[in-house]
Amino acid sequence: MKLALITQDFPPEMGGIQTYSYEIAKRLAPRCEEFVLIAPDKPNAQAVDSQLNFEVLRVKTPNTLLGTLGALRVVQFLKKRKIDHIFHAQWQTLPISVFARKRGLVCSVTVAAHGREYIFNPFSGTKVGAKLYENYKKYLITKVDYFLPVSRYTSGILEQYSIPAKQQTVVMNGTNPDLFFPINNNTLKEKYGYVGKQIILTTARLIKAKGLDTILRAIPNLVSEFPDLQYLIVGEGPYKADLERLTVDLGIEAHVKFTGRIPYEKVNEYYNLCDIYVMLSEIEAFGIVYLEAAACGKPSIGSRIGGIPDAIIENETGLLVEAGQSEELTEAIKRLLADDALRTRMGEAGRARVLREANWDRVGDLIFDLLTA
Repeated sequence: MKLALITQDFPPEMGGIQTYSYEIAKRLAPRCEEFVLIAPDKPNAQAVDSQLNFEVLRVKTPNTLLGTLGALRVVQFLKKRKIDHIFHAQWQTLPISVFARKRGLVCSVTVAAHGREYIFNPFSGTKVGAKLYENYKKYLITKVDYFLPVSRYTSGILEQYSIPAKQQTVVMNGTNPDLFFPINNNTLKEKYGYVGKQIILTTARLIKAKGLDTILRAIPNLVSEFPDLQYLIVGEGPYKADLERLTVDLGIEAHVKFTGRIPYEKVNEYYNLCDIYVMLSEIEAFGIVYLEAAACGKPSIGSRIGGIPDAIIENETGLLVEAGQSEELTEAIKRLLADDALRTRMGEAGRARVLREANWDRVGDLIFDLLTA
């Protein structure tokens, strides 16, 4: 198979689709006769690409315009290299395949479906613009041979676009258990100065949709029962100032720490530092962070929405609550903080699941088999 993986989102930028594209590319490349990853050019991209075991074509274009402004250059490259299979990480880059197919270059087009890219409409503020964008999307996805949604929720979104079940297979996300693994919790608490503390953790881009305000509103009721509770918020984003003000308004500054962005090599330590991972998103197509926490042997609490029920197996690897419900969240956190055995059992079940099925090696195998079927 001569394959190109085309993605708008790739390191050095960070995020769920960036991780997906990076991890899948590493596992597909060695199994292909020819393989190239095509992504937008970025500052420091060369440092990333030099460490990879596959070829990367960087195109100087904004992320969202790779499929349009970059189409001519990419198609010329595909023709030169005789690439005949294309795997798109997002539907937005599909104009490349449409263009290539008209020239008889491509025999198979597969597209991953993460969720948000099918819901988000950048022109939602104008009725005409929003409709034109939806029609454009619908036209492009009719040109796809096969879809790989990352969750049952995303599969349902595709069905709303009249994509039949026979034209898609759910291949859930994974994580890397060699990067995320258990470390002694007490040792880390001593290292970071949290001896005797019970810690809940969120790692996320600080935007309103991640539901961190709901978690903060649960803290006052929690500290009355667990006075040594500490909530660590790892990440940066436009909602940070609002969250800091809310922390002050609630009078919980002593129990909340905003760490900012931390080095990637430290993320595993922070997952292991916590007793519970919590992220109460208002919308989430999957949530790889829940698998990262599980790989570290930590139970998670997430929202009962979107693809999160695929990332967290309720009452087995964690708990699910309604988004925006701080009272229900409070009870869920209390339940886990008060029961060491339950936390341990859920953490062990989560780690076992990652090793068994929710890892990138298995995901890569499944995708390769589907691409070559």
